[in-house]
Amino acid sequence: MKSWKIHIEGQVQGVGFRPFVYRLAQAEDLLGHVSNGVDGVRITLNANEGQLESFLTKIKNEAPRAALIIRVTYHETEWQAFKKFSIVESEGQGKTDLLLTPDLGICPDCKADLETEGGRRAGYAFTTCTNCGPRYSIINSLPYDRHRTEMADFAMCPACTDEYHSPDNRRFFSQTNSCPKCAVQLRIDGDNQPFGQPEILKAVTTYWRQGKIVALKGIGGFLLTCDASNVEAVETLRLRKHRPDKPLAVMFGSTGEVAKHFELRKEESEALESLNAPIVLLSDKVNANKLPLAREAIAPGLDRVGIMLPCAPLFDLLLKAFGSPIIATSGNLSGEPIVYQDREAGDRLGSVADLIITNNREVLVPQDDSVVAFSRHQHPVFLRRSRGYAPTYVHTNTDLPETDILATGADLKSVFALQHGSNTYLSQYLGDLGSYSSQQNYQRTLSHLQQLLQAVPSLVLADLHPDYAASQLAEAYATANNLPLVRIQHHEAHFAAVLLENNLLKVRNTPVLGIIWDGTGYGSDGQIWGGESFVFEAGTFTRVGQLTYYPHFAGDKLAKEPRLAALAIAGDLPVARTAVEEKFTPSEYRIYQQLRTSTKRGCSSMGRLFDAVASLLGYCDQQSYEGMAASRLEAIARKGLADAQLLGGYAVRLDHSGNFAAETIIKAILEDENSAEIKAARFHLTLVSLVEQSALKWGTKEIAFSGGVFQNILLVELLTEKLNKSYQVHFQKFVSPNDECVALGQLAHYTIKQRVENHKKEQHVFSYTG
Repeated sequence: MKSWKIHIEGQVQGVGFRPFVYRLAQAEDLLGHVSNGVDGVRITLNANEGQLESFLTKIKNEAPRAALIIRVTYHETEWQAFKKFSIVESEGQGKTDLLLTPDLGICPDCKADLETEGGRRAGYAFTTCTNCGPRYSIINSLPYDRHRTEMADFAMCPACTDEYHSPDNRRFFSQTNSCPKCAVQLRIDGDNQPFGQPEILKAVTTYWRQGKIVALKGIGGFLLTCDASNVEAVETLRLRKHRPDKPLAVMFGSTGEVAKHFELRKEESEALESLNAPIVLLSDKVNANKLPLAREAIAPGLDRVGIMLPCAPLFDLLLKAFGSPIIATSGNLSGEPIVYQDREAGDRLGSVADLIITNNREVLVPQDDSVVAFSRHQHPVFLRRSRGYAPTYVHTNTDLPETDILATGADLKSVFALQHGSNTYLSQYLGDLGSYSSQQNYQRTLSHLQQLLQAVPSLVLADLHPDYAASQLAEAYATANNLPLVRIQHHEAHFAAVLLENNLLKVRNTPVLGIIWDGTGYGSDGQIWGGESFVFEAGTFTRVGQLTYYPHFAGDKLAKEPRLAALAIAGDLPVARTAVEEKFTPSEYRIYQQLRTSTKRGCSSMGRLFDAVASLLGYCDQQSYEGMAASRLEAIARKGLADAQLLGGYAVRLDHSGNFAAETIIKAILEDENSAEIKAARFHLTLVSLVEQSALKWGTKEIAFSGGVFQNILLVELLTEKLNKSYQVHFQKFVSPNDECVALGQLAHYTIKQRVENHKKEQHVFSYTG
């Protein structure tokens, strides 16, 4: 018999890991103790080699559902005599090095507790256990213990205290434990009169039935809700929120209800029911026009709807009482961050909601709901990575440096990355940094995560664009802390991110073709990029092709008005003149043509090409949200795909330099006499052909894709089906291909550049020494 010290690293706090270890040790008749530390879970126990091996095997194979074990190490230590196995006080000293557990959706056991007639938690809106509930959004400091969270001020009643100390109870050491006797209290904002939970729940459902809008405080902030079948209520919400077209998420009570209305595959159902509890994009069933939903008001012009299940007990109770799906969208005005503090709810949401429901448990970190879609090949595509996933990014074999580095990311779909020790942290989705409040939210979130981890960056990474708010924040941070600042080109960061996610970030001689298509990014030549081809080989990034430059004018209006993209690309095409000109008044056309012909700035944006095609096919001339035109184009292309595949893509070829011209594609579309649906589908097929031509030209067998264009599920499916037989195709896996991945890519890009430099130095030393 020997004494052993065991160190378990990963996502092992806030998931019931200590109770799990306690029960396992009891079952194995082992003596010792377990505790949380700032670097994971620490175990000291007495065992012989056989007992230790059995114990460690069961830890790896039987860990709690939400746990992610990255590494288990152990060593023999000086003999200690133990009389029992116990959970001891957490150790708060040392360097923080652990994965932070995200907020977890309600688990099946807690759902059952809600419905158990006569049970202690029957109908209690804040029911949680060691397997579910808020985590990241309420943590003040580490290690994860109740007194370091926003539950610190909630004293447990005797019954909850007994559960907390009972090894056989799933609330054993549950830091969020409470019940109606020691409850988190619901409140009606602005009303000093005390109301009980039943009265408040009834008020909410009554408001919904009256077609009114209710703001509800969830795990990561407020959601704006209304009856999803009431067209007038949905349109009122859109009007008040200043969100005329962007799709709204719908919350159903169960996957059974969802399956009645939408196509629901196994991977989609599993995602909906997972502890991550994201919004999942689902396709309409054939009888979609018969749904008891305000369908066109929910997702205008689109053939998919964002669907979610209740992620918290409060919503589960409300959906059961209401008996019908609801709209559940972020509690904010368009362009602003989500509201999460009670004190600002009335001021910021009072003009939108008819009723605001808060509670007395504070939210420290605001988070929007995550959004994911799946291709026919079960490939997940994140459109937004936030609640349920952030802030931890789990990876293996990426060889990122074990030092503190801040990567500030991009301005649109903003996310920052923090490399700390052996772990990588990606912030939740922080929106677009165009407003002062969004920039403040970015800085607050960064400060909170740094404080949690006690991270002190020694280097700052930023985008090449000098006018990005994220780049300016990076410059200010680097200057204030006297740190080096490294700027990284936007599309190379995209490419590096997808290489990292697929374990391709190595100094090797096998080339990988990178197809990086998005809206805009600042090019190293000062032009606006967005339709780029790169080859990664021997640790270097080489731009080998592009969508040929077309005029970039009118600033941000070019991205907001697809008709301007049509003018920019097709302005010199005789076949397009009438179709383009009729989209403007005579004075507008004259002014924009002058701007177009006088500009010296070029643009290679694939995103703007999608906009131009959507405009010329008559589906979107002005967009009220980013990606509106492209999303509608994808939806109509899906309708025409079967016929388009018989015809194939248009006969567009790369030139001798590996480039292709947008106007050539536009000309082919306008000369095609088929329906708009078929032309939209043929456009998608043409892009697939151009990718294959690039791979043949540059002799690569591996192709990696990143950029916002690859949120297009139809395009992902076509690329997979067409190329998979001859090539290895790689997409982003656990981050969005849009600009949310840029910060991760900045880390990856810096890593490979440093590796190349170190390799050169080693070669130089070897050469010098003979």
